[in-house]
Amino acid sequence: MRMKRQQHEWPRWKLTQHCMVALAASEGWMGSVQAAYSPHHCDGRRGHTTGITQRNASAWEPGLMPGFARGTVNHPPGPRTTTSTRLFSVSAYSGTPSDGKAGIESLAPFPLHTTLPNVHDGTAAHVEVGTFDSMEDVEAGRRLMNDVIVEGKAWPFEPLFEDETSFRGYFLSHTAFVVRDTTTQKVLGSFYIKPNFPGRCSHICNGGFIVDPSIRGHRVGTLMGSCFLLYAKQLGFKGSYFNLVFASNHASIKLWERLGFQRVAAIPNAARLEGMPVDETTGEPVLDTAYGYYYNLEELPDDYNPLDALSMT
Repeated sequence: MRMKRQQHEWPRWKLTQHCMVALAASEGWMGSVQAAYSPHHCDGRRGHTTGITQRNASAWEPGLMPGFARGTVNHPPGPRTTTSTRLFSVSAYSGTPSDGKAGIESLAPFPLHTTLPNVHDGTAAHVEVGTFDSMEDVEAGRRLMNDVIVEGKAWPFEPLFEDETSFRGYFLSHTAFVVRDTTTQKVLGSFYIKPNFPGRCSHICNGGFIVDPSIRGHRVGTLMGSCFLLYAKQLGFKGSYFNLVFASNHASIKLWERLGFQRVAAIPNAARLEGMPVDETTGEPVLDTAYGYYYNLEELPDDYNPLDALSMT
């Protein structure tokens, strides 16, 4: 009697999962791709010359997904809620060059003025939280951005922002701010507020913060973080989520937890950072863990005063 060979059928989801893992491994990925919501217009074959299937990869050019216009969010036909966040473009890692002034008419108090003690050799500095008002402000912001990229310890980027347009496309695509010394006009720090995700999740915002290395530890970061909470809520966002707060960035972790952010996620082996210890087994630098921090902006008190955070320990 001839026995019928039993065939093993994998569930479709399992087969898809294993194919994805195999393809990712063949491309050298340890996790996901560079930026899930930064679209490029190509044929979907990038990397096939080094992957499982040996094909000639078609030429591709950076661009936008078909049907998307720069600085807009596409919505399906039908009624939808209109809020200030609908004016913003796609997500944290995409945008169109702008002046960083989207929605500033809804902010109050703005500009914000205060005094920070012991900033300049023990003397106080009178500072303003305001917008990027000049080419000097933009260039100062770009230099700070490139400095932290070269430092390689707090941001995921590796290529520098080589010109004003590229910097405006990332940092000033939505609503962006500087902290400037009103006496010297020097930019002491900068931050932005923009949607973290596209479309139906665009009510969750993201922020990026940079403090001039020469004045770290003098509450500039605290001032920016507390203003971020107030202004993000006034811009219409319902929550804030920071994607990549690295475990080795102790000052950043301390700041966000002091301001009331909750750690809600952890991604192991997330970042190749400068200055990490070397693994004795592999001889390679250890990959750092990244935490996700969330703040429910709907719970921010209506009488929230960002200056109160400056007295927190």
